[in-house]
Amino acid sequence: MIYEQNWKETLLHAAESNASARIHSVLKRPDEKVVTEKAYENPRFVEDMTRLVGADLYESEAIQRFSVECCNEESIHLHNAPAKLSYRK
Repeated sequence: MIYEQNWKETLLHAAESNASARIHSVLKRPDEKVVTEKAYENPRFVEDMTRLVGADLYESEAIQRFSVECCNEESIHLHNAPAKLSYRK
């Protein structure tokens, strides 16, 4: 579902609906387990999330151009995993 009336809602929905789990600014320790398990059950690589968010934004008539950037800040590797997509209708 795309929210044509409010572009901020469109962007938030595109990000939240295509992530591995809901986006939280702060988590308490007990909630961390639930979010981690949810993300494990619904894995998204940065390329997947970037492509899916781009597809949602492409479908929105209110959005004429966009750039999507996603970066997984790796904790066990010596590099991060970035992905970027730009499109102009």
